[in-house]
Amino acid sequence: MSLDTDEITHLAELSRMSLTEQEILDLTEDLNRIVEFVDQLQSEKSEDIEPSDLTIELDKARPDEVGKSLSSERLSEIAPKWESDQLVVPSVLDLKDE
Repeated sequence: MSLDTDEITHLAELSRMSLTEQEILDLTEDLNRIVEFVDQLQSEKSEDIEPSDLTIELDKARPDEVGKSLSSERLSEIAPKWESDQLVVPSVLDLKDE
């Protein structure tokens, strides 16, 4: 399986990414190398390989502790936009085009 520039352009549009022609070409090449590597890994026989006993400790996060925070009044003073006691942020998804 390989990807072409039309598929990369389509994926970029779905992701709402704006890419130059050179970025599309570079990304097509990079993703095709990744797909080739995955294909190569899938072709390797692994039935006779014993599972690893290696374990990792997953609980590496710091404890969740309440700390000093801004009051609503202070936040409303420094926020770029504040409406109805809420901080207003720019939309991440612009769905007007659909």
